[in-house]
Amino acid sequence: MALPTYTMVCFLLPKTVCKQIMAIMSDFWWRSRKDSRGMHWKSWESLCKPKECGGLGFKDLEALNLALLGKQMWRMLTNKNSLLTRVFKSRYFKKSDPLSAPLGSRPSYAWRSIHAAQKLVQQGARVIIGSGKDTKVWSERWIGSKPAMMVTSMRRHERGRQLDVSEDMRVSELLCGNGSEWNAELVRDMFTEEVKSKILAIRPAGRNSMDTYSWEYTKTGHYTVKSAYWVQTNIIEGVEEKQAMIQPSLDVIYQQVWNLETSPKIKHFLWRCLNNALPVAENMVHRHIGKNKECCRCDGVAESVNHLLFQCNFARLVWAEANVHIPPAGKWSDSLFSNLHWILNLKKSIQWRLWKKV
Repeated sequence: MALPTYTMVCFLLPKTVCKQIMAIMSDFWWRSRKDSRGMHWKSWESLCKPKECGGLGFKDLEALNLALLGKQMWRMLTNKNSLLTRVFKSRYFKKSDPLSAPLGSRPSYAWRSIHAAQKLVQQGARVIIGSGKDTKVWSERWIGSKPAMMVTSMRRHERGRQLDVSEDMRVSELLCGNGSEWNAELVRDMFTEEVKSKILAIRPAGRNSMDTYSWEYTKTGHYTVKSAYWVQTNIIEGVEEKQAMIQPSLDVIYQQVWNLETSPKIKHFLWRCLNNALPVAENMVHRHIGKNKECCRCDGVAESVNHLLFQCNFARLVWAEANVHIPPAGKWSDSLFSNLHWILNLKKSIQWRLWKKV
């Protein structure tokens, strides 16, 4: 990962390159010999899910690339006097900021790459109002959160006259006194009820404070690649919602597996059990490798992961000799997940030994 990461900090890798790199990583993970590609029991997308959601926590390179590029855009927002910011501002956003700047005509590949992360940064960036002098009312994201949004005016006549509102109006013009309080009457006249309530809930820092940007997905307010990657995969791409629809009840079991006080080898084996990623006879026939899916010890019964570990005659004998209590129903369930949930806190290594004895 070290080689592409350095490049991904500055440039947007083509999707084909990302897919080729991820294919190499997937081959390396599944193969058992150098001259073999190995059997890919789960897709790369499945491996990239968090461990508590059934994956292994590998990184999706396209999402990681955007999170790294978002760091460059964040630097432009928070360090406006840096050489990087001044160079790009003079060319691409003379009268705006990186969050609202268009791609422009004939952009450099560097700007095209950073601009690709604009949607991601918009999702979590919010202006923290200080004096309000540097923040435009209509074109910057300074109210609400996750994501912060721009405001729209409620232009109407007040006492027989129409409010004169400038497009370049600053937030400081909505403040009164020493800049730490809102002009409530003006805010009510200019904005809808929904926007008004959000504005009045903000506490300005005062005239002597600078307007700054805060990242909504960390406690410190600082942008991190880790939090941005989470935003890209779980909110923008919606992986979290999709996963909840597919496996709403297995998260507890996955967390239990990864929190076990046992060797990483056994944890990985249990993960493969839960994901049906073992070369048992039933799975091999399903992949058109072999024709007989029956258990070699039990006549006429298909060899599934659950059968091999719990319902096979040999497995039953092993569990009995290990003095493991049978589930309350009096027999092992037809559900692998129920059996694993019952047994995880009792004997972690017996399942591994059963597999090695097959």
